[in-house]
Amino acid sequence: MNRIFLILIILVSSISSCKVSEKAAKNLSCDGNIEIQYDKVKLFGNDNPKADRKLDVFQVIFLSDFDENVKAYVNDKLVFDEYVKIGTESHSIENTFGYNYKSDLKLPILKVESIEKGTCFDIEINKNYKIIYLFIDKNGRWIVRFSNEYYLI
Repeated sequence: MNRIFLILIILVSSISSCKVSEKAAKNLSCDGNIEIQYDKVKLFGNDNPKADRKLDVFQVIFLSDFDENVKAYVNDKLVFDEYVKIGTESHSIENTFGYNYKSDLKLPILKVESIEKGTCFDIEINKNYKIIYLFIDKNGRWIVRFSNEYYLI
């Protein structure tokens, strides 16, 4: 009986661990709120490559339906200035950039602007996550997902 109970607990926890944790957050200097998501660790059935959590770097990957001129800054330094075009069904990671913060004295602050939509977000980087997925909807609302898992490789 105890084994069955233990198996049920493991199954329930593994199923619930596949969810993404979400929260609304205020920008540091941009107008409005953004949605921040955190991928939870998946214990079973996940063969996606993982980021090396020991490195002092992060990678930003644009996902799903971008058609924008995008500028990105880390600690007010321009690190990305490109036109990003990704269709809704795209599984490409052509538009991406990374940043190494090993020698930075302060916590990295990422700011990303959509020139066409006239919106931006800026947040402190969570150093526990090495991959940042970015989504933007047709109204210019940003969704930022922190992860340690590569979805599209």
